[in-house]
Amino acid sequence: GGVDGLVHISDLSHERVNHGAKNVARFVSEGQKVTVQVLKLDWDANRISLGMKQLQADPFQAAASEVMEGAELTGKVTKIMDFGAFIEIAPGLEGLLHVSELGAGTSGRVFLARRQGLERLFALKVLHKDLPPEQVERSQRGARLAAKLHHPNIVRPIDIGQAMGCIYVVMDHVPGNNLEDRLAKHGAMPWREAASLVAEVAGALAVAHEAGVVHRDLKPANVILHGRTGRAMVTDFGLARDTTAPSQLTQVGELIGSPVYMAPEQLEGGQVTSAADIYALGVMLYELVTGKLPYDASDLRSLRERVRSGRYKPVSEHVPQVNKELDQIVGELLSADPRARPSAQRVAEALRGFSGNASTTGGSKLLSYT
Repeated sequence: GGVDGLVHISDLSHERVNHGAKNVARFVSEGQKVTVQVLKLDWDANRISLGMKQLQADPFQAAASEVMEGAELTGKVTKIMDFGAFIEIAPGLEGLLHVSELGAGTSGRVFLARRQGLERLFALKVLHKDLPPEQVERSQRGARLAAKLHHPNIVRPIDIGQAMGCIYVVMDHVPGNNLEDRLAKHGAMPWREAASLVAEVAGALAVAHEAGVVHRDLKPANVILHGRTGRAMVTDFGLARDTTAPSQLTQVGELIGSPVYMAPEQLEGGQVTSAADIYALGVMLYELVTGKLPYDASDLRSLRERVRSGRYKPVSEHVPQVNKELDQIVGELLSADPRARPSAQRVAEALRGFSGNASTTGGSKLLSYT
């Protein structure tokens, strides 16, 4: 008798440590007999450190015996963090729900989502709450336009709605990274592979153009490389234009899209037709093969001047092993005259000619618009 030891109560529980006598009193009381183990004899401080057997069952072990991976549980959100939320799924047991963000842009953020009752993943685009009304309407119209298109290389919206003050668009989830990420991580790709991917994009555009839909924001960031099939998937028709509509949201002189992928007429604020998508396709093909842009500038004014000049280094000067006919195709796609650019269908057919063995060549001069 007469010898006391210090027992650290925080070592006795699986719950989060909350310091203070009130927390300690949840587990032991004065006068209670307990079994302890001597952990350390501190002669300098004249103190004995003690340990105590666990006073309560491990809640994780208890819950793990009743649930299994893949089970659907109902829980209570206890705390929201930047990376997700803590969900209490049993007394004293919380789980961490990760909210995966797939990407973000000027109009909204895209999250990975799963609808309750369906074993499928979706991409959920939530528009920014502070978007001007005309941009909200444009995004909604673009989603409706894309929903009408049927092509294996187009990511189609399947639902659009509003909840908790936010407007959202639900799309099929395509696993994989976009071509912009692919370029940033690995640089230029083999030219035949690039030609094959752009041929797929051109095929998707052909269907869109046939329906009177102009994408207007075609770029590597809006083409996802399917992680399982390797297929190029065109997404984000948020700036799409319906050429058959009697009225347009975009006025002449207004710039819509990403400048370095804009056709000359688009940069000048002129009328945008399907030919603008073809020009963007040419910029993308050039970039995928060389890892560079045909025209690059630090500001919009300089970019306009360079695009007007029509002078850029041919693809073959960057990559000598490229088939010379690819230079010709890129030249037609980047033509300053929209009427001289070929149709998307002709581009797809010509580029498919490069996907064979080394002796295979593409077609001759493409058929341009008349």
